[in-house]
Amino acid sequence: MLKGPSDNDDSHSEYSEYSESYTSSSQSCTEESSSSEYSSDEEEEEEFVEGSNMNIMDEKLMSSLKNKKLVALYDYVGSTDDEISCSQGDEFLFIQCDTPDWWYVKSIDNKVYGYLPRTYVQFVEDIDLEKELTKVLVESNKFFIEPDLIKKNIQLKSNKKTEKIIQNILDESKSDMSLSYLSRLRNEGKGSMKEMFMPVLDKAGINFKDLYLDPNTKTLYPIISQCTSAFSIISAKNIEQVSPIFDIHNYYVKMALFRNSVLCGNIHNIPATPSTDSNSTWKFSSKSSILFPGDDENTCFVRSNNSDYNIYILFELCVTVSLKEDKENDENNNNIEKTSFKKTNNVTDICCGWGLFPLFTPDGGPIENRTYEIKLNSGIPFEEKKKNSNIEKKGIFQSILGTDKNPKLNIRVWKLGKSMLNQINMLPINIISFISIVPVLSIYRSYIAQILHNIPNKSILEPKFNPVLAIMPRIGEYPELLRYLALVWDYKYKSLKRSEKKQFSSLIQHFKDCVLTVWPLISLLDSDNINILSSGISLIQQKGPIACLLNETGEFGFKPFDMEELTFDYLNYVESKNEKST
Repeated sequence: MLKGPSDNDDSHSEYSEYSESYTSSSQSCTEESSSSEYSSDEEEEEEFVEGSNMNIMDEKLMSSLKNKKLVALYDYVGSTDDEISCSQGDEFLFIQCDTPDWWYVKSIDNKVYGYLPRTYVQFVEDIDLEKELTKVLVESNKFFIEPDLIKKNIQLKSNKKTEKIIQNILDESKSDMSLSYLSRLRNEGKGSMKEMFMPVLDKAGINFKDLYLDPNTKTLYPIISQCTSAFSIISAKNIEQVSPIFDIHNYYVKMALFRNSVLCGNIHNIPATPSTDSNSTWKFSSKSSILFPGDDENTCFVRSNNSDYNIYILFELCVTVSLKEDKENDENNNNIEKTSFKKTNNVTDICCGWGLFPLFTPDGGPIENRTYEIKLNSGIPFEEKKKNSNIEKKGIFQSILGTDKNPKLNIRVWKLGKSMLNQINMLPINIISFISIVPVLSIYRSYIAQILHNIPNKSILEPKFNPVLAIMPRIGEYPELLRYLALVWDYKYKSLKRSEKKQFSSLIQHFKDCVLTVWPLISLLDSDNINILSSGISLIQQKGPIACLLNETGEFGFKPFDMEELTFDYLNYVESKNEKST
């Protein structure tokens, strides 16, 4: 607990007209190449599982590699303004690596800067990048995580009074926008990721029906689902802009799994960034990848155990807004980077458009691995369809010239490799989240299965003092912390020896250390001023979680924690869940 400084089943769906409003992008015509899918080759899969993502490279290593000479291995033609074209043998200088699959380079010949795929170039000198990064991490024993990574993902909570005021403003202005449907469900206590961390009891109430441990191998049995897929949110275009009478705090795309109009799992959020060219275009990653972007925050996985055409992913493009307080702060409030970052309940999420994406084709087959264009509707999902005033009738010449101004969301469905699929099969069904957290959830599920199934002469439902089992569901309530834990675990995993990676007991011990590293941040997120996150993360990275808990100087300090905070009490969870449902 944080203390302040002063404290010392229908076959036909009525919503099918929405789900059919997506099309395959024209880009999908040329996409069935081996480089555009996540390869099923075992060697490539193992590299991904062992933490090959390097989207946050150590500054020391980055500086040592800067201006090192690279040579192009193959010809490459850039497809965007940010990319650079090259021929085999061309030479470049390494500038930086801010995404895992792309390197920012400078051409030696014409001094042009741009991105090149990592696999298309190599250093002239013999440099083992993964080995060098691991060496730096082991020597420093620090996690180099940018605090802004968490701060930009913070979910701000609203209240009914603010929602009513903003709804009246939207109604009076006859706006096509509405209050977020998924945010309303989440505020009602539905769609929490916390439930994905808790096993489900069978009807008899004496065992778990989604957590089976092989008695011989002591490993978790996989749960095979009807649908397991991965996708990336690429971009959103022609999105209606929010009125200037509001202050904008965050941009998101919210998503959840639905069967007809019934929520089937958790609600997931991905942060977005308006394009510098136009606020009506949203981006969801610093660099779109032609390869499987397994560590990007815009890449997700989804599981469902229904093979029904009425199973959809509902996407909502949302903006977190508040009413302007005074005119003096207008200049600062119009700049999202200068807005004071304080938690407040005087905010609400406005939906700028929503769309449905079915996970199966009308004949019951799986969706293809390609790019899709999802048409966005206005109004409230699953209610009477509201005509969007921004939608223009698309004529023949518009189709030819590509000047369609209708709001749309572009996503890319990927092929999952065998190794990643095996890890996802350890997770519960009806879940949607970052694919980067799969290794964390997989090892957690294996750990909880062993704990609950290896308790002699005791009930599996008795309260247990176990910090990991108690803390992980709480971390699950904060998507920003869950992804942070995935990054911390990824760095820890890289530093392990091969023999340690093969011993489950060793992995669990290191995993416990990572969970306890993130634990103090839960209280920091619950505080009024989230700017102290920067101080908390810096302290953890420099001195460790114990030093953070014992901190008594500076911006924050911690009160002594209660033992109940570290006790896993499944029956208490079930009782509280039943109370919310009634």
